[in-house]
Amino acid sequence: MEVFCEKEGCSLKQTKLFLLLRAAALILGGLLLILYPTSTLATAATILGVALVVYGAVSLVSYFFNRQEARSLTLIAGVAAVIFGIVVLARPSLVINFFPTVGGVLIIVAGVWQVLSALDLRRAGGAWKLPLVLAVVTVILGAVILFNPFGTMALLVRLLGAALLFIGVTGLFPLLAL
Repeated sequence: MEVFCEKEGCSLKQTKLFLLLRAAALILGGLLLILYPTSTLATAATILGVALVVYGAVSLVSYFFNRQEARSLTLIAGVAAVIFGIVVLARPSLVINFFPTVGGVLIIVAGVWQVLSALDLRRAGGAWKLPLVLAVVTVILGAVILFNPFGTMALLVRLLGAALLFIGVTGLFPLLAL
């Protein structure tokens, strides 16, 4: 898949592992937010910070492990996720104040990433229509969170958890095509 490998020689096993680890982190984070919505927002921010650091670290490992094949977007996304994750862990109040905006933007970015993956599948001749539809749903979900946070933080935390769960589960679809 071109999202992770631009040139021939990228290990299919490595790509599958990266996709699986990313999906697992998102599913775990989503389930935690859904199951514990009344927890403090500081706890939710801490979970988000840890998820970002883990996601960023996995992206960086993937980039450096496949340096010649990986896209520079993988490096940029990894560095940004680690930096933002560390900021969130150090100052969770910043995220709490901007929780709807941060969540919506992150979900939109994940949706755009999934759109790129679906388009790569199309170019490769794989099954791409369902991943593309799911990616568009992800972008729409992120926009809804960004522009209409439904007035309550508990609902927003559950919605963010559902979105992370959705992104994680739909992130497994490319594994079916590999």
